[in-house]
Amino acid sequence: LGREGWPGPRIRGSFRYDRSGPRLFSPMCSAGDDRKGTTMWQQTSATPEGSRSRCKIILVEIQATADKVYYFASDPRNLPAWAPNFAKAVSANEKGWVVETEDGPVAIEFAPRNDLGVLDHWGRLPDGAKFFNPMRVVPDGEASILNFILFRQDGWDDDRLASDAALVQADLDRLKAHLSA
Repeated sequence: LGREGWPGPRIRGSFRYDRSGPRLFSPMCSAGDDRKGTTMWQQTSATPEGSRSRCKIILVEIQATADKVYYFASDPRNLPAWAPNFAKAVSANEKGWVVETEDGPVAIEFAPRNDLGVLDHWGRLPDGAKFFNPMRVVPDGEASILNFILFRQDGWDDDRLASDAALVQADLDRLKAHLSA
């Protein structure tokens, strides 16, 4: 993550888990900074002050192979079938995919097809705000685990993050029901 040319936002740090809970390890110096004798990583709390979470990790176990889940979920035309809380309709134009939402059209870009189960997507809301949703499907024998990271958007309080997370959970549960049948 964070490599030059990567289509997503530059991620500075990674999560590590230990007995004290999740921690975000952030680089203290940028690439190319030559600080001999300094520590490259600084440990900071993953949760901002006031215990407001920056994101919610939502996951669902699906009784279908990862290939089946990936094939279905990676096709934007299937969004209205399993994510109606977000997508009312989906269309393509010369610029890419457009998802019709309750708030208006949202331009969406999806990660290119891949063998890693990456279903990331980026979007621009009608008010111009941008978002990034990392999403992965991981094999678990003949089943799979799908995870979705919902980042807190500017201006969201804890209740709004929890409300949106509940909508995403409902959509992922709908996907599970559709693919597990």
